[in-house]
Amino acid sequence: MREKKSWTAGFGPAGRRKQATYTGEKKAQLLARANRKWVRLATVLGYVLAVSLAAVILAVYYGFFWRPTPGSGPPGP
Repeated sequence: MREKKSWTAGFGPAGRRKQATYTGEKKAQLLARANRKWVRLATVLGYVLAVSLAAVILAVYYGFFWRPTPGSGPPGP
């Protein structure tokens, strides 16, 4: 069993209270990964917004403004 003096719950050994330090390359990798997630999220949200906006515009146009003209459909039998 562990000695209570050398162990702090959630932080590991009591002597290890310093946060991890990273090299410049590791920091750059972590920032690049975070940036990629935000860019991916922004592009997906932009795509969904654009498609939804186009669908709403078409629904409003065909619901309120478009008037079919006689004879514009396929010829009958």
